[in-house]
Amino acid sequence: MDGLTVYHIEELTGFSGTISLPEDLSAAVGRPDRVSLSAGALTAAAKCSSARFGFDGSAIGLSPDVRSGLHLPLDWQCLARAGVREDRGAAAEAGAKAGTGAWVYLGPVVGALVSAAKDDLTPGRLNPISNHFLSTMERGGLFVAFSRDSVDLEKRCIRGFRLLPGGGNDWESGVYPLPSAIFRRYGVGFPARLRRSLRSIGVKTSNERVFHKVEAHHWMAAEAGLLPHLPETRELTGGLPVVLQMLERLGAVYVKPAWGSLGRGVLRVTKVNGGFSVEAGGEPRREFAATDALESYLGPRLPRFGLVQQALPLASVGGRLVDFRVILQKDGTGHWTVPGIVGRCGSPKLHVSNMAAGGFPVRVEDALALLFGSNPITVFRRKEELVTLSVMVGKALERGGLILGDLGLDLAYDTAGHPWVIEANNRDPDHNIAWEVGDWPLFYRARSLPAEYTVYLAGFGHPGDRGGRGDLGDRGGRGDREAVPPS
Repeated sequence: MDGLTVYHIEELTGFSGTISLPEDLSAAVGRPDRVSLSAGALTAAAKCSSARFGFDGSAIGLSPDVRSGLHLPLDWQCLARAGVREDRGAAAEAGAKAGTGAWVYLGPVVGALVSAAKDDLTPGRLNPISNHFLSTMERGGLFVAFSRDSVDLEKRCIRGFRLLPGGGNDWESGVYPLPSAIFRRYGVGFPARLRRSLRSIGVKTSNERVFHKVEAHHWMAAEAGLLPHLPETRELTGGLPVVLQMLERLGAVYVKPAWGSLGRGVLRVTKVNGGFSVEAGGEPRREFAATDALESYLGPRLPRFGLVQQALPLASVGGRLVDFRVILQKDGTGHWTVPGIVGRCGSPKLHVSNMAAGGFPVRVEDALALLFGSNPITVFRRKEELVTLSVMVGKALERGGLILGDLGLDLAYDTAGHPWVIEANNRDPDHNIAWEVGDWPLFYRARSLPAEYTVYLAGFGHPGDRGGRGDLGDRGGRGDREAVPPS
């Protein structure tokens, strides 16, 4: 990372409770007698030794008890921040308890929550995880894959696997400090009580829980600039009467389960020729001549918790719905960025474009050209329009109070060329759509950004990361930054 030195750990054999700092870190903390040392969520007080024992200028010497107490590997290459009492964070707090305001914060210690049980952390489960860290390993840090049941809150440590340096896919089992920042994927989350406990000790988790469609709509609807781009939506609290009321007024609606994904459970209800039609996924279209027949069919199929949404006249080509999956992520500076967009063409005459329902991906430029013609200026402007709208969505969603860093958005145009936000989700957004369309650079960028953002959350963000890697970028303005420990 520009402006940050990569340090390595050396052992002070024959010493206890001691740290030997290189000159730059020692000067940054005023050459104190004692210092508070922090790694991840763990802290320890240590007395400072002015002796360097022949270490080079990038070595941090730790006595065996200090190193083992913080669960740090001997060959660890890390970054470091240092400061005095006025700084906040776990290290400053521990420094105050130890009678010194000097602190040194080693990191980043970043975790990937990838399974519920440690027995599931098999080599096959670990193999695909290494590409999350392609852009962060070279800068130093401790990157650990772990399971939910391996978290020891009392001792502030985890048992898991750390990715070894060298650019390969080699992992080492061990006990490591509880990461100061975590990203969640692979269908695993923390229960509410554990989430609150982690937050209370300063651990930040990106995409800490999955939000549902009703929440997402409320948060987006609170942003005035998004309202012209949101279909009319009501929560399904009134059951079937709500569906019938909106259907009478709008002519066509979608009924969606709050927790659904991949188009599962979505019903399209339309008034046609004095009667009604219902389309459900890949099932044959059903028609009903009377309201009571429609009610009998819909009643048992309505989700217990869901929403009713205006059915828009969305643009299609050759009977195929054309829409857009936007990969919206936070970068290593804590700002929203769009590393890429992929167009999707649905199966003929179906109301969804999901791959699971027979849709297929196309390059975003090709999808836009299908809708608006191949003029490159028009395609460029429409692409920028999607980026700007997406960043607005990210900023609106994070105002709901969650730490969000990886979102999948579904956007579409209507037949008049107006853009709409169809859906937003953070349930392990699909990055594979990038390689399905043959865009491997986008795939690896999308895989890397969650870890880069988590490094930022851990307190080691880097302004030099912004842009320069083929990102479409945060064209819609900069998002709000989260506080980072210690700052």
